[in-house]
Amino acid sequence: MAARVLDSGRIGLAKYFIGQWGGNPSTTTYGQALTSYQVGGQWWQYAAWYGTNNLVRVARKDPSGTWETVVLSDMALHYNDEHNVLAFGISASDGRLHLVAGQHGNPMQYTASAPNMLDDTPPWTANLFSPSTATLGGTVVGNDLTLPTFTSKPDGGLLFWIRRGTSGNGRLHLCEYEAGTWTVLGDVTSATGNWTAPNGAVSPNRNLYWAPPLYGHGNLHLIGTWREANQAVLVPSTAPMANHHIVYCYSEDDGRTWRNNAGTTVATTGSNPISVGDPGISTGQPTYDCRNSIQCYDMCVGPNGLIGYLPDYVDGALLTAANGASYPGYVATLAERDKWASEHPRWRVPPASGWAGGTWPAVSIKIGGTHLFSSWPPGRHTCTRGKMVFTPAGDMVVVHSGLLVCSARAAENYADWTLDVPSGAGFGDLMIDRSRQDEGIVSVLTIEQAPPGATASAVLVRDIALDA
Repeated sequence: MAARVLDSGRIGLAKYFIGQWGGNPSTTTYGQALTSYQVGGQWWQYAAWYGTNNLVRVARKDPSGTWETVVLSDMALHYNDEHNVLAFGISASDGRLHLVAGQHGNPMQYTASAPNMLDDTPPWTANLFSPSTATLGGTVVGNDLTLPTFTSKPDGGLLFWIRRGTSGNGRLHLCEYEAGTWTVLGDVTSATGNWTAPNGAVSPNRNLYWAPPLYGHGNLHLIGTWREANQAVLVPSTAPMANHHIVYCYSEDDGRTWRNNAGTTVATTGSNPISVGDPGISTGQPTYDCRNSIQCYDMCVGPNGLIGYLPDYVDGALLTAANGASYPGYVATLAERDKWASEHPRWRVPPASGWAGGTWPAVSIKIGGTHLFSSWPPGRHTCTRGKMVFTPAGDMVVVHSGLLVCSARAAENYADWTLDVPSGAGFGDLMIDRSRQDEGIVSVLTIEQAPPGATASAVLVRDIALDA
């Protein structure tokens, strides 16, 4: 066993609604609204969600474990859409907590706390937060925004990532916060450039679906998946998503220039963004041809130069063997993806010296030869957007909001998966707080399944011990 749940606590009620992916509160898809901050050697934790009246709740836990909650009356969920996510950012240089809420091709809702709030820990009131605006503190970002993401910088500043444009035709856009001011750095990825699929179809536009970028081992790391605009690249034409290749780039200068895995500079934010044709940016996963519906939801960093990411897709071998049927090796519908998708973690093995040139082994999460998160055979767990983390010893832990926790050891090349926590309250996606990872603790925010006819679901925050 490499992980165990230490506690379970309800901290509030979230709005429950039936969205386009089924019954999910909108608080969780791609969300980052759970984080911690250390003051005087003690940890304070922050969480946010949409309440039953659509307004944003922000809660704070003090070192004794007591939660307090305030309502932000000018920040709300406007549409029953899981893309309208919540995300926290921390700028340690001035002790501010930043929060963005709710947009799917819309203007943002942004607020920041008073300076030094995180360090001074004043009484918890909504007045600690500035009025919500559609700009980053007066810095105009745009109106067609989706999937906000923050990354705290080692120097105490903050990075803000957002998609400008639409699925299949959007750019990953980057802004930077330093000395109390937001600056637009520009597009990190390009939406243009022809890509020819294995079936010969050509797609001229795309966007990158990214996992929340992270700092680690002296660099900033970016991992994501291309989504093509031209549906003709799909095999077959009814396949649910035109995603292909996992892209990895890293930056030595806070996202201004980007290098591929071999260390070659391939892009510059703003003037020459990362493009589908850039050399050496793929980690080489086997689902390049849009047949098996690849997604990449999460990445993490660990000890000794480790980086990991967590893609899910349908194993072609599983398709051909399923139930004794002869499948043609592709996913034809979203229902088939839901049934067959599983997770296949990859991790970066660094070179003997320096950083460039590491390799990316892969493994599937299987127990007894069976994919853990495929719902076939019947009765198994459907794959959701899992989160991954490395223990201080370098073992790998994957968490799903079942609450399902599984782990594998580095000494076994992550092939010896065990189900450490088999079940618990929760559904949909979850959020993870890795602030205390080096101490062997992570936290997750999950939503408890609402009973039939309910209009609210319980919000739970749990601590998980990463045992050595």
